Amino acid sequence: MSNQAESVKERGEIGKSLESLKVTVAIGLATQEELRNAAAKQAEKEQEQQLQLSLKPDD
Repeated sequence: MSNQAESVKERGEIGKSLESLKVTVAIGLATQEELRNAAAKQAEKEQEQQLQLSLKPDD
């Protein structure tokens, strides 16, 4: 294989690797967003439970 053909092949492989990395980063960012949303929902739920307990009359 000529140097030019090898260079083209290497650029293609680098391009594929870059696209794969972009997808991996996008998945990571989406996962972080999902975790933030889940944590926010959990915090909201806990806050609501605390409020309900504080409003509950003592026996």
